[in-house]
Amino acid sequence: MTEVNYTAANGTWTADGTILFNPSPNGMLVRIPAAGGQAVAVSTLVQGQVRHYAPRFLPGGRQFLFAAQGVVSALWLGSLDGKEPRRIAVFARGSDSAAEYLAPGWLVRVKGNLLVAQRFDSFTGQLSGDPVTLAQAVGSDAFSGNGFFSVSPSGTLAWRSGTGNRRQLVWFNRTGQNVGSFGAPDDGMLYPEISPDGKRVAVSRGVLGVHDIWLQESMRAGRFTFDPADDLNPIWSPDGMR
Repeated sequence: MTEVNYTAANGTWTADGTILFNPSPNGMLVRIPAAGGQAVAVSTLVQGQVRHYAPRFLPGGRQFLFAAQGVVSALWLGSLDGKEPRRIAVFARGSDSAAEYLAPGWLVRVKGNLLVAQRFDSFTGQLSGDPVTLAQAVGSDAFSGNGFFSVSPSGTLAWRSGTGNRRQLVWFNRTGQNVGSFGAPDDGMLYPEISPDGKRVAVSRGVLGVHDIWLQESMRAGRFTFDPADDLNPIWSPDGMR
């Protein structure tokens, strides 16, 4: 059995027992039998890509949708048969989610906080026609890139209203008592790290693929990084100066 040290809502499972997933925060997709065995890569990162995620099998269990994060983040169609993947659509920066298949011949995804369905030809890997709005004010997760919805094989859809990923930092003492909030609530805040002097907290803020590091001190927050990269997991130096 292959050991996996990273978990997220980024896997898919066929009826014949093939599991497709990304075993690390970055990198490519692999497949493995549900009964265990050796993981085998089924996608390859090309220049400008940092990870493949959110795979979803199409009917038949050979083709699959997946999303690629990188310089150009996009939705792709892959195959277990080794065929060259096809790019389906480019994501609008920070507002599009990964997709799921809705039979017969639709793709469902979050696009600009709308849950939409669009005609899809799995043979050509092409979308056609205008997106049809299914619901408004549906968001996506800033970390996994998955939309707040699910499509069942029967064609039933479920979704969660509300577009925010609002989080609030809260102090707790060592007995588990809530001793007050720290800073204001924020959308898409990740990986808080307390400074050595206990007065500041470094966090990642932003949307999928374009986070920056911010420093929070009481109710004041200042942006620390301004580059176009995805800045995550801040760690303080022991003296708190870096």
